[in-house]
Amino acid sequence: MNHYSPWPAVIRPSIRASLVRGAPQSALLDAARGAALLVVGDHGQKGISKLLLGSVSHSIVLNIQSPMVVIPAPTT
Repeated sequence: MNHYSPWPAVIRPSIRASLVRGAPQSALLDAARGAALLVVGDHGQKGISKLLLGSVSHSIVLNIQSPMVVIPAPTT
């Protein structure tokens, strides 16, 4: 079956998904080691809840050695 892709074969991205146990920051940093790009979402938490709970994406940005993109949560 031939699936349509907007990417030409020479630049088609390779996407890998996995399910792991552990702290999100550590798991994502380990998974990103050697990756061309890490893409993570931001749930849009603000104010005191973000301060108390922290931000996984913010923590990763401070420690990652690979390129990273943070996709913001949709605004309502």
